[in-house]
Amino acid sequence: MAETLSGKKLKEYVKVKKSLHKVQVGAFNDEKNAAKLAAELKKKGYPVNIVKG
Repeated sequence: MAETLSGKKLKEYVKVKKSLHKVQVGAFNDEKNAAKLAAELKKKGYPVNIVKG
């Protein structure tokens, strides 16, 4: 089960908030490219989550 950035289980979050908004900023075949973008976003203060699959 996926977790939100707050650590709550996704299913619990949806029950409480009634809606869920997502923003995807990239999709990569090469994990190194994903890590590079993640590092840039972290440096700018954004929370980052890399999801494989």
